[in-house]
Amino acid sequence: MKLHLSLLASIAALLASPASANDLIIGNLSSGIDPGTAFGGSALAQYKAFGFTMGSTPYTLDEVILSFDVTGAAISPLVEIWSDAGGSPGNPLFALENPGSFAGQGDFTFSVSSPHTLMALTSYWLHLKSVPMDGDAFTWDASSPATLPTGVASTALTYEFNGAASGLYNRLEIRGTAIEFGTGYCRANVNSTGQPGLLAGSGSLLTADNFVRLTASQMPASAFGFFLVSRTQGFVANPGGSQGSLCLVGSIGRYDGSGQVQQSDASGSFALHIDILAIPQPNGTFAAFPGETWNFQAWYRDGVNGSATSNFSNGLQLDFL
Repeated sequence: MKLHLSLLASIAALLASPASANDLIIGNLSSGIDPGTAFGGSALAQYKAFGFTMGSTPYTLDEVILSFDVTGAAISPLVEIWSDAGGSPGNPLFALENPGSFAGQGDFTFSVSSPHTLMALTSYWLHLKSVPMDGDAFTWDASSPATLPTGVASTALTYEFNGAASGLYNRLEIRGTAIEFGTGYCRANVNSTGQPGLLAGSGSLLTADNFVRLTASQMPASAFGFFLVSRTQGFVANPGGSQGSLCLVGSIGRYDGSGQVQQSDASGSFALHIDILAIPQPNGTFAAFPGETWNFQAWYRDGVNGSATSNFSNGLQLDFL
């Protein structure tokens, strides 16, 4: 993705601080090993799951690494990512691919067969079971001393065993690649705070996820405003007497419907989860499709020397997948 060489694009990139590929999202493999949760054979393990909540940066899941002690000749673990339902595993979202072979004690890597996004500020469960439950035996090793997984991209919820909370913290790593969210363009003018309004996005660029959050910041407190959207970038200086510049041209839609008009908080920020299946345009709403580019901007009220005026943020280009 080519970044436009503007000050605001640089600021947005620094704020996002994207990690490199295959970063640790959360894990505890640096701990020692203790006897863990037994699966297969005569074990009564229906499932063991670990819950975690993503931070403000979405990640593409690359792999899951689990520490096993394998005693059976042909074990058949099923590793899945599940949704969260009130602090417990909800429903399976997708399964991971097993490694080619299992033998002895070791850290085994489970891969993904297609891209999956772990969305920002969303809780998930890493879910493990044996299929069939009485198949060949293996143990999911525990950490020693008991170590709850940690990571810069996620926080731990708890472990769950057969429907009850578990204090046995099994060894794992969840790894992925941070998603750089959008491209900033079109320098914004400073407002009455002495700063330019800043627009950033988070969530997922996969249209199937329909999870995009726009956040405008560095604005005056208690300022009314809303988001704008167009397929076409442009530049119009001081439209309608505004102190800022409009960075969109062509058909421009407004997020000014019920519940969409915003008022900035004490920090000078407001945010909106947008429905990318219903992007407003002058002649109706349209869905974003993979391969399409849509451009966004925030408009907000301001006051200069006692006179009411308005201003704009930078523009934000989103390339949907």
